[in-house]
Amino acid sequence: MTTRTEMRSQGSALLRHDIRVAVERDLPDMERLVASVRLSTKRVRDADVWLICRGVEGELIGCSGPERRGSYVYGQSLAVAKEHRRQVIARTLIEYGFDHYLCSGDMRVVLTLFWNKKMYERLGFRQTGASAIKAADDVGSRPKHRHCMALIRIKE
Repeated sequence: MTTRTEMRSQGSALLRHDIRVAVERDLPDMERLVASVRLSTKRVRDADVWLICRGVEGELIGCSGPERRGSYVYGQSLAVAKEHRRQVIARTLIEYGFDHYLCSGDMRVVLTLFWNKKMYERLGFRQTGASAIKAADDVGSRPKHRHCMALIRIKE
């Protein structure tokens, strides 16, 4: 799979974000990043696939683990290093996952807490009833999702 490069200017700096699928050697860096943003590292080694973003010096600055269950594709453990936030990294990871892991008619599902709602809405997600999604499978029913709202986006 080829990488995707996103570029945008921020002041006088030009930011470059290369997204790629993680490999075994990326796992320790991913566990550190996921833990640094206070998310559980329990499923890092079990995910279907991980997308990562490394900075210009090779440091891991973002990761996301899309997980497929039927026509649902869950956005799991989206993490961006604190010093690299507001640089379109989260958006790039989400869009790359949407573009490369969804088929027409698939539903991208995000189970998140209220403070992330606006970011996902800007990306075309809309809030929906969480109870049916949480009861649908082993991802939605995880205890960590007990207090989460559900947002969805369907691929045309």
